[in-house]
Amino acid sequence: MLAIILAGGKGTRLKPYTVTIPKPLVPIRNKPIIELLLYNLKQHNVKEFIICINYLGTYIKSFLSTLKIKVKINFSEEKKYLGTVGPIKLIKNLPKNFIICNGDILTNLNFKKMFSYHVHNNNLLTVCITTRVVKIDYGLLTVSKKLKRIENFQEKPEQKYLVSMGVYAMNKRLLNKIPSNKFYGFDKLIKFCIKENIPVNYFLHTGKWIDIGRNEDYEVANNLHQ
Repeated sequence: MLAIILAGGKGTRLKPYTVTIPKPLVPIRNKPIIELLLYNLKQHNVKEFIICINYLGTYIKSFLSTLKIKVKINFSEEKKYLGTVGPIKLIKNLPKNFIICNGDILTNLNFKKMFSYHVHNNNLLTVCITTRVVKIDYGLLTVSKKLKRIENFQEKPEQKYLVSMGVYAMNKRLLNKIPSNKFYGFDKLIKFCIKENIPVNYFLHTGKWIDIGRNEDYEVANNLHQ
């Protein structure tokens, strides 16, 4: 199994932490999040990694060169920022199926089970999804504009949503749908596939998942990882 780790973003929402270090090296307790992710993937039989780098990429290279983990690690460097899918087009000689993972997530996802599901079902693209609850901190009103009346009142309601975890499994046949040397994200790829009637499958994860893209999420991740 091969995993591509997307580690080239600027992490602008996580400032000031990311002013001097790239987001994948931001520590959870005493270890950079990319280290935790690599060891997690290794436990699920991932033997080879390609790290896509851009912003402060030399820092990531330097850190991983000192990491004592018995896996193969290569790097793919963007000359310009290409989003979350664009960098994959730069990589040559990929296997038939592979994992793609954002370099800033903390999860107990069973990567091996997810990948087996993807391969067994001959999926072109499998998106790992999970549930998130969004709470509205206000009284929510439903009104009749015609009668100028309030028809319903909900005090601080909660709404459940299915969200992408930033983890995917892809078949290399999908690479010819990705433009070369162009900013291109998974949002565009999924919308394109839906429009062209190309199946996009999902794998539901009900366990732990945190994206440290925002300061408040980073604080939650540090509190949970004890």
